[in-house]
Amino acid sequence: MKIKRKLRIRRYLILFLLLAASNHVFAQGGAPSTGAPGAIQAMIISEVRIVWDSVQPDKGIETSLTQEIIRAVNVYPGNTVSPNELDMAVRNALQIPEIGTINWNADLSTGNAVILILHVRLSTKGFKAASRQGMAVSGKTSDFPLLFQNKNSMVKINLVGAMMPTLSTNTWWGNGNVFTKYNPFGKNPPGTAPALDFEAYLKAGLAGIVKINHSENPVYLYAAVNGLGVTTLGSELYNANSSTFALQIEEAYAGILGVVTLKNGHLFRYTASFGKQPYRIGTGMLICQIGGNGGTWGGMNAWPRFSGRLVGLVKLAYDRWKLEGFYIQPNDYPANESHTQMAGFNLEYNRAWGLSGGFTYLNALKSDFPYFFPDYSQTTRQGTNAMNLRFQWMPRPDQSFFFAKAEGGLEVNNRIPMLAWGMAAEGGWSFGDVKLRPAVSYRYSLLSGDNPATHQLERWDFFYSGDDIFTWVQGVLMKNVLFNSNMEVHRFQLQLFPNRWRVTTQYIFIMANQLTSVPMPPSGNFSDKQIGKELLMVAERFVSKYIFLRFTASALWPGKGFATTLPDPVSQPWTQLQAMIHFNF
Repeated sequence: MKIKRKLRIRRYLILFLLLAASNHVFAQGGAPSTGAPGAIQAMIISEVRIVWDSVQPDKGIETSLTQEIIRAVNVYPGNTVSPNELDMAVRNALQIPEIGTINWNADLSTGNAVILILHVRLSTKGFKAASRQGMAVSGKTSDFPLLFQNKNSMVKINLVGAMMPTLSTNTWWGNGNVFTKYNPFGKNPPGTAPALDFEAYLKAGLAGIVKINHSENPVYLYAAVNGLGVTTLGSELYNANSSTFALQIEEAYAGILGVVTLKNGHLFRYTASFGKQPYRIGTGMLICQIGGNGGTWGGMNAWPRFSGRLVGLVKLAYDRWKLEGFYIQPNDYPANESHTQMAGFNLEYNRAWGLSGGFTYLNALKSDFPYFFPDYSQTTRQGTNAMNLRFQWMPRPDQSFFFAKAEGGLEVNNRIPMLAWGMAAEGGWSFGDVKLRPAVSYRYSLLSGDNPATHQLERWDFFYSGDDIFTWVQGVLMKNVLFNSNMEVHRFQLQLFPNRWRVTTQYIFIMANQLTSVPMPPSGNFSDKQIGKELLMVAERFVSKYIFLRFTASALWPGKGFATTLPDPVSQPWTQLQAMIHFNF
């Protein structure tokens, strides 16, 4: 009987891993580049905790049962998942006979990570899942977002949205006409007076999966379609009287996935997908947002689009190792259409704690994206090879600990003399056993600028970088003036955790790597390497697994390198207050 039970559970786990993997593809996506909640669009899991809601099992049983639950849910530290993925993933553990109910919640962790909490209640009689589940079967709204599921197929609803009011003063330091003169998103910026902008979006659609063979190692076909509606009202950065509404298809893709049980008992997982879908890599130094926003599309602050126009992915995973191959055609805003096509691979090794790392290589097969030389002559991105190597050290999260992160990048081009580089290093200490769990850190980053004294191009190409304020969004306001190129940034950060809130304070000091800033306005050259400093405060919390709140306050002062080149004098900082409510059902 014991052997039969193990075989039955193993068959369940294979099916559950497939369903969880399929759901991961349904809702994957990168975080907005505006400092909006990357923690919601794609939650980086730092820890998985199990809380027993009823009688705690005996110690020996608890250990083995915990392992079965985590394998069934198939979410581990280092993974990136969305709330929709977790809703479906936790259902998989219901097939374990000892489990009566299981639900998840989240708490915020150091940096931009999230602690996943699984609330488990044991079943005294055992639990046998219904052969068919979902709203279409039961007629109950409590089964939302699951429409239908049996042992061979699943159909679910995706429903995600956000509302975001933003109040800005002294926008563009009162020199908006200079900064927006050549900008395709708009040329009617607000002035120094307070300017209020309201943005909202709703993404809705369907995703499904079905078994297409019945061998010991089954293969599944999956697909998803999601529409997106975005509205912007009021004074956003480039349009003082904006009133836009755009309705588009945000995701439309299909693929296959499967799990192979190896002779050593390990699981080899694979997926292959093709279509309009999101994709991000690592910390977002090279690839995060591959969809455009703003202008007549709306969503300049909320940044709801992050799917490429055409993306092909192949993913292979074995234990802690993951290898991905990708082909990307980004979904650029029409006025910024670059006709870029990229291909490459990404290799990662992830652990719950200790040393983890990754390496990415990509090549711009085609692109009209312009590269400018100091004399304003230009070429294109086509032929650029970009590489990114990254590491992080994260000890166990249940105590005070030192953590460190580092990454570097190199760019060369097959057609033109080019040698650009970038790097970031961060170190800090988290006081996990102290009230408010304070965490302090310092981060230094450098992204090269072009040296006019050399014959080659050294300006770092940011490609489609981003993520959130904790990595490659370096200043909520500064990113609008100078984004991830020709800059050196010193960032000092303090985080506190009062009553399930995460409160982050950042002081950012920004230098230019080179005085030559072609083609950036206002003059094409900085008068000094000191170009700005920004103070940022962010308070955020999961009200529930369905609702996330974030409040942001920021102020940006121009450095000498900027202030002395602007036509109108600057006496006050550029400030911004932003509130956001994000829901996911």
